[in-house]
Amino acid sequence: MICRKKLRQIEIAVMQYRESLEEKGLRNTEEIEKKVASHRRRLQSEYGLSFSNDGANSRRSSGM
Repeated sequence: MICRKKLRQIEIAVMQYRESLEEKGLRNTEEIEKKVASHRRRLQSEYGLSFSNDGANSRRSSGM
């Protein structure tokens, strides 16, 4: 249960980060995706969550 709450908080923070990059004028989708993936990994580490299949998590959330 706690893990879901942490994941939700991470995804909210990631969406906000993505929006901030776009608001700053960043339009290169590939660059945005790299920055977002890096930010997500950092947050997961801070929250004590780590996933060995990080690429799958990035793909899932980038469809949002």
